[in-house]
Amino acid sequence: MEEYNIYMKWFLDFYKLKSECAAVRSGKYFEITEAIKNEFENRAEDKKFDVKKVNKITIGAEDYADVLNFEPDENERKMIQEGFKRIMLIMIWDTIQRRCTSDKQYKVELDYDEKIELIRFFMILQDESNCVDEKLREQANELQKQMHIQMKQVGDDIMNMGNAAETIEQ
Repeated sequence: MEEYNIYMKWFLDFYKLKSECAAVRSGKYFEITEAIKNEFENRAEDKKFDVKKVNKITIGAEDYADVLNFEPDENERKMIQEGFKRIMLIMIWDTIQRRCTSDKQYKVELDYDEKIELIRFFMILQDESNCVDEKLREQANELQKQMHIQMKQVGDDIMNMGNAAETIEQ
């Protein structure tokens, strides 16, 4: 598409970039392609531009020389995997905490048994991922205890209301 290339060249010149690779490196590539796409979409009378163009980006040898010389480091891989597991566990834990303690109304409310089960599954997930964080484990145990206490209090309140109703009837 000659016209696409004309627009691309104009935007590259506008941003003082030498190539599409330079646009990618500078972070302007997405912005440029969106502007070009908008330009074509604004031409409602010319339907031939409904076809999307897939851009082929060529990379010179100097741009990927480091990739060719890459040697995997097992220790670094393990460190990165452990960090990623920990991040995922923390995100899951934050969600569980919000779900169990937030006053926010959810579309599907969990009862105390379900909340306790959710926490138990989180602890199993920690064990299975071989990424047991003692701080998270303690928080999970504490929240599980709180859910048991709240469940017992609700049960006691229901029993007391039943007893109060019986007393009134007599």
